Amino acid sequence: MIKHMPYTALTLGDAEFTDGIDGLVPFLHAIGEIFVCTNINFSGVANVTLQEELRRLCPRHRIVSYDSLLGPRHVCLLGYTTPLTQKLMFDKWAHFENEEEALTREIKQLRAARPEVKIFVALGHSGYERDKQIAHRVPSLDVIIGGHSHTLLWPNIRNRQVAGVPDDPHDQQFAKDVYPTTVIQPSGRVVLIAQMYKHGKYLGVLNVTFNVDDEVTDFYTGPVLLTDEMPADAETEKSLDKYRQEMRRRQQQVIGSTRVELVGSDNECTNAECNLGNLMTDAMLWHVRHYGTRMSHTLAAVINSGAIWRGIKPGKLKMADITASLPYPDTLNIVKVRGSTVRKMLEHSLDETRVGIFLQISGMRVRYNMTKPLGERVVSVRILCQDCASPEYKPLNDTAIYHIAMFTYLAVGNDGFTMLKQEMLSSQQRHDVSLDIVLTYVRRFSPLHPYLDGRIEIVRAPVVNNTATSLYGKRKMWVAAAAAGAVVLSAMLLA
Repeated sequence: MIKHMPYTALTLGDAEFTDGIDGLVPFLHAIGEIFVCTNINFSGVANVTLQEELRRLCPRHRIVSYDSLLGPRHVCLLGYTTPLTQKLMFDKWAHFENEEEALTREIKQLRAARPEVKIFVALGHSGYERDKQIAHRVPSLDVIIGGHSHTLLWPNIRNRQVAGVPDDPHDQQFAKDVYPTTVIQPSGRVVLIAQMYKHGKYLGVLNVTFNVDDEVTDFYTGPVLLTDEMPADAETEKSLDKYRQEMRRRQQQVIGSTRVELVGSDNECTNAECNLGNLMTDAMLWHVRHYGTRMSHTLAAVINSGAIWRGIKPGKLKMADITASLPYPDTLNIVKVRGSTVRKMLEHSLDETRVGIFLQISGMRVRYNMTKPLGERVVSVRILCQDCASPEYKPLNDTAIYHIAMFTYLAVGNDGFTMLKQEMLSSQQRHDVSLDIVLTYVRRFSPLHPYLDGRIEIVRAPVVNNTATSLYGKRKMWVAAAAAGAVVLSAMLLA
């Protein structure tokens, strides 16, 4: 659908890199040559031809021109992606430079090579707070259209320093600052920052006035709340109609039921055991045992909490409920590792500086102590013995061999789980898709009644009477999909 949008330029978000280079290149080809990657270096791509293709599809800048009262004017469009994206990638085929350094260098080089280009607009995917730092420190920058943090900014005609009331008043609690935010550089130059929430709920509109020196002098705005009452684009509707009817039919299919709420909100699955996480990992474990070949070593299952997007209310379960909770299909892997690697994996999942890496588990019971420094928080791990005469949980043996079921995203070392890629003894990549695994399990075992069985115990304070609490922090908002930033720039030039 992006092909139907009249974008002048796009930048890449962190989510565009989760499927590796094999996922990114077809995506860029499908959308066309409108991307900008100022702070991304593709020199790590081994294939020189592919390296050059990526640079062509996503160059360091693009220049657009328009006519003004004083003649032609030229705007340089830049794009930057948070360097934290590097941590999502195991294969370092792309390097993310410091945003300020990359932007400053590109602007300096372009001003020297093409002095007629004086207006610089950056499309950013590093978050609002980072955008403010960049706006303050990068000379000659005029406008930033940001993303990644899903920040809602709103104009206020009475007070340009305080956020106004959004068209949907329910979003007032999310309005963080005024639209656009004005940053004054040490030189006195004005830089504007715009960002418009998430999920395409609002369309940001920013009209900027430049003086004869191509400096920002004024602006006016008119963000739009996108509603169903707005007329649809004919070409887009035509494309959607090919799939809409069949998708609606499938999404409304009842595939099972649940007697309890399946908890999958931001504050549960990403910091503690949650029953939806238990359900999904139990489904993975059951699927391998039921449909896979018998494993000669103990089997467990893990899923990163960032893969679980939302909970489900009690009652009938429709296909739409499952796809909303597990929106990113992935294939199953059975990774063969030693116990020491399992311990490192669990320890890494407790890094509070990373969002969405906390692991939901099945076939094991763990105890964490968050009062300890990272690297010492895994107190105990017990894994269900598969070959024992009677099922029992046995302590993790660092030298023993275990089979761990996980999806490819983790198996290839994403989200910093590099120990899996580096230390695995082998990996059996299956063609079972995550969505199909959960759907099969739901159909087989409905009505569902997953509960918290204490498989994950987290200590925050000194243990008293063997009682532990299960929270170690709040999840920050995660862009899952995090999407590419976009801009439609309208400029006026005062004589």
